[in-house]
Amino acid sequence: MGTDIIPEDTLKRWLNYALDIYGGIFPHFGGPDGGWAEGTFYASSYTKWYLPFFSAVFRFSGKNFLDRPFYQNLIHFFLHFAPPGWENHPFGDGYWCLPDDSEWPGFFAQNPFRVYADRAADNNSALSLARCFSDQLKSPDIFKLHLLDIFLPSMPPPDACLTGAIQNARAFPDAGFVSLHTDIKNPDCDTALLARASRFGRVSHQHADQGSFALIHRGNTLISPSGYFGSAFGTQHHSKWTQTTFAHNCILIDGNPQPMDFKATGKIISCVQQENGMLYAELDLSAAYPALELYMRSFSLEQKENSVHLVVRDRIKAARPVTVSWLNHTLSPPDILPDGSLTLSRGGSLMRIESVTGLASVPQMTDSFTVGVNDGVPPEYWVDVPPQYHLRWEAEAATEHDIAVKYIITDL
Repeated sequence: MGTDIIPEDTLKRWLNYALDIYGGIFPHFGGPDGGWAEGTFYASSYTKWYLPFFSAVFRFSGKNFLDRPFYQNLIHFFLHFAPPGWENHPFGDGYWCLPDDSEWPGFFAQNPFRVYADRAADNNSALSLARCFSDQLKSPDIFKLHLLDIFLPSMPPPDACLTGAIQNARAFPDAGFVSLHTDIKNPDCDTALLARASRFGRVSHQHADQGSFALIHRGNTLISPSGYFGSAFGTQHHSKWTQTTFAHNCILIDGNPQPMDFKATGKIISCVQQENGMLYAELDLSAAYPALELYMRSFSLEQKENSVHLVVRDRIKAARPVTVSWLNHTLSPPDILPDGSLTLSRGGSLMRIESVTGLASVPQMTDSFTVGVNDGVPPEYWVDVPPQYHLRWEAEAATEHDIAVKYIITDL
């Protein structure tokens, strides 16, 4: 064996080749804010595909990719979207999958906080909570897909900690999500409102769901995305229901969904916790609906003494009269009361939907998908999945709509 030393410029060129390959194979749907545009399901796995390579570079050069802002702030995304015990994790493909899921068990078999939380050496509140959440998660007994992190040696904390303090209200504008929590440090009594307004449209594993939201109380999902992945990506149910606006907590204009392309985007206008404790977020969804001149959706979330109140408001303007269909999806069957309000119970909590303004007082309700989960799938690949429930309110044609829907949650 020769003793020649490879020139440094050659090593740099090889490293750049490797970086180009990683950047080409694994699209990076995250920015400095730490959010991941494809949702928690893929954030918890796809970000870990890089880790063996990162570890090798660190071992031989001392340079650590995990010191970059995205990886230091990624912990905030998991704190807001993947606390231990949640029954699903909006948004994007795979939001329903859990470690014991018969369909795709490998993704959430992993601990999303591992590696990132373990690199903390200070008393930063976000990192302390992340370590607490990490300790609550069991060691995996499923070694499939992307469990690369469990084989990595520990890496030292960064010289400069960029991970800021934990917040009940946080926006991830690079990825396109907002998150409002009444008490993020205590999942057992926390209520979370999660919503999407992204510069990424319907691409990859993302859906045509700009403005869609989920409402999660004490880990139980009361308002949820709907649909399933099925036996494989691109089944009829997956492509014609799950990825479409019909499957989400969005609106339809003249019965039409958002376009299934990258041009249907959204913007985050604000995401704050006000001095009075009210949590508030506002989204501009105008670009997601070609027939509209303006579409603003806002969320007001408030913890009261014995209940939690959420108000969702839509302000819509169009050049011509348009009808609006207002969609909600649930995992428990709602009951429609004589006054037009709805109630549903899940996980020891009761949610009431009332004070609907700008819409017909009584919604349509069904537990059927327009495209079945097993449609077009050979019988040997059929899946048996729990039912979901779909609500649809209507507003008559007008050039301007002002819609408000109120949700009240109490514990039984």
